Amino acid sequence: MSRTLDIQFRSLTGLVFLTLKSRKDDVVLRIAEDAEENGEAPFQIGEASEYDYSFVDSGNGRKYQFEEVDGVLERTWSEIGYVPFGRIRTGNYVGTMTFHLVDCTSSSPVSAGELKIEVVSTKTDYRTDYRQMLEEISKDYAELVMSFSPAGQHFLPDSNLSSRTLYQRFAFVKSIVDNDSFIEAVRKVILNPIRNWGQTIVNKSITNVKRLDRKALGQIASSTNRISVKGIPGLSLPQGVDSLPQSIEIPYKRDTIDTPENRFVKYVVKSFVAFVDAFQSYKNASYNLKAEASVLSDKLQNILSVSFFKGISDPTVISLNSPALQRKDGYRDILNAWTLFDTAAKLTWSGGDDVYDAGKKNVAVLYEYWLFFKLLSVISETFNLDPKSLEKMIERDSEGLNLSLKQGRMQMIAGATQIGNRRLNVRFYYNRTFYKESEIKKEGSWTVQMRPDYTLSIWPGDLSQSEAESKDIITHIHFDAKYKVTHSPFSDKSVSKEQADKELDEEKNEQESGIYKRADILKMHAYKDAIRRSSGAYILYPGDRDSELRGFHEILPGLGAFNIRPARYEGDARELKRFITEVVQHLLDRNSRREKVLQAGHEIQEADISRFEGRFPEVYQTGGFFPDTTPVLVGCYKSEEHLQWILTHGLYNVRLGKDRHGAVTLDSKLVESRYLLLYDYNNRSNKRFLKIVSGSPSVYSKDELGNDYPNPGGPLYLVFQVSESAVEPELAYLEWTQYGTIDTLIPSDGSPITVMYTGLFPPQSFN
Repeated sequence: MSRTLDIQFRSLTGLVFLTLKSRKDDVVLRIAEDAEENGEAPFQIGEASEYDYSFVDSGNGRKYQFEEVDGVLERTWSEIGYVPFGRIRTGNYVGTMTFHLVDCTSSSPVSAGELKIEVVSTKTDYRTDYRQMLEEISKDYAELVMSFSPAGQHFLPDSNLSSRTLYQRFAFVKSIVDNDSFIEAVRKVILNPIRNWGQTIVNKSITNVKRLDRKALGQIASSTNRISVKGIPGLSLPQGVDSLPQSIEIPYKRDTIDTPENRFVKYVVKSFVAFVDAFQSYKNASYNLKAEASVLSDKLQNILSVSFFKGISDPTVISLNSPALQRKDGYRDILNAWTLFDTAAKLTWSGGDDVYDAGKKNVAVLYEYWLFFKLLSVISETFNLDPKSLEKMIERDSEGLNLSLKQGRMQMIAGATQIGNRRLNVRFYYNRTFYKESEIKKEGSWTVQMRPDYTLSIWPGDLSQSEAESKDIITHIHFDAKYKVTHSPFSDKSVSKEQADKELDEEKNEQESGIYKRADILKMHAYKDAIRRSSGAYILYPGDRDSELRGFHEILPGLGAFNIRPARYEGDARELKRFITEVVQHLLDRNSRREKVLQAGHEIQEADISRFEGRFPEVYQTGGFFPDTTPVLVGCYKSEEHLQWILTHGLYNVRLGKDRHGAVTLDSKLVESRYLLLYDYNNRSNKRFLKIVSGSPSVYSKDELGNDYPNPGGPLYLVFQVSESAVEPELAYLEWTQYGTIDTLIPSDGSPITVMYTGLFPPQSFN
């Protein structure tokens, strides 16, 4: 591929010679022969690239330069005066760029016209993608409007509309008319049209008439231009009739394609031609609009020039109730196109400015809008969303109906559904912003504001969304559209440290050039980690394969990428639909790890936790217990003999029984106690600390305690296995006699109590 392109064009002041030179290999730099039919400028360069330009002496003594464009075109300056050089940076722009030419020959530069250069996407299929996505958005938009308000009759746009609105309406109509499905529908009609047997009247020689009816007999008797048949042998005629007319008119049936259905097809094509031709005469029509309208008009005129339409008359009445028109292949598609066209001709779209305003063909932004409708379809089907919630996407303004879908403007579609044995509330967002929020129970981001392209929020039950946020039972799943990505940024292959370092070094260059890879992974991590109660973040890109990274066990939490190609949507979407289905099945699981983690986290956040810097074993030694969640049984011994029995047998018992003096009430803290703080009933400053080594206490009878148990006072006891030697080193050498906080809690009768470990110490015990 050449790195240099020579351009010759005529300006207002003379012939201009310009040379473009790419600053790197493998870039687009060409004169496209098919540019006109695609509504593009013939001189084409690639996106995310830099080009040096220079004006070459044309031999007429004229000196040319371009006007500067911030961030796009930079001229070279010199103290000696005029320099015919500069640089063009295309960045992520795609579409027709207009560069204004200046004639610098005299001391007072004058405008010399303009040069249009097409900046094309580096993706080879972007033309097809662009047309298909715009067509499908137009169809979805038109059908959305039609579902809420009936379509009226076709009309031509007001010539006083703004250039923006004119182009938007033309773009919608073009996407419906200028596509393969419409052309194929017309072809099917031409190859297999609806035919009728039509009756006509013809003059026929009397000698060739084989059957005579009453009308024919009347003509024989009364018609002029007759010939005498008098005296012809064998001819028997009524009395008084001695001549016959040379010819008579008789009815004749013939096959015809001039049917109401075919007249409708011709009317549709002529309506499209009239609509498109009108744009070329409007004062507010832009250059791009007129150029594209001219190309489309020629295509439609070529269709009308087919001999098939020459034998079809214009309709006097249009009947849309024809069964053939509604069912027959080809006719049905043309009827649908006309119905959509009738609606699309009245529509505007504020978000269209991001896609095709001022010559742009921003296929990346269009991909984001297109995916909104595709995700909406999948989510609506899965969760049975109420179609009425879509009505707010259609607004009325001074120029008609407007689709309010636009980057930076949040859209929300809500619903609730009963799936299996669980009620699920659903919110599907476009461009929802999660702002930094210090209140943990509220929605938002931990750090800075985040705005995913799409967010699916789901929570169970009959709670409001704010209640679900405060209780930590809502789940957010985020998606981002990345049209420029060609390969999954999530790779299953491990790479060497050297390769990993190289990829890190290239990351900044990738972001600047618009080729995202590792940066996209980091963005997904940012969504998942920064936005509260997020369980997943996924890239949607038109690449070659899916890649999904789950959590340790379940579909959520997770990260990943799904390849969604416009040209192969039906096949690609299967994996995305499978993922959404698995998410639903996961949400129906009342015993999922994710939900348990959320509940545990919520309980921790809700708990009143105080700071504790005292001695305590590490959490991996305690099996997940913390100082404020570790129950300690506080009990007494009545005598030295009682203490020795406890230490010898490794048992400590508490009384059971209703209304027994000193009996305990069974609760979770008592049963789950992990330590025993033993004190002398007669001298409470004497304390010993033992570890409860049994998993849970046992119930002993008086006899099972043994004959050596001093002074048993009742029939049943709750018995704990204890060991002083099993106490962890961090706790074994604490001087318990100096911590008297617990003394104020001990009942006077010595009844056992249970407290958390932190309750054994005063708040300022440890520094």
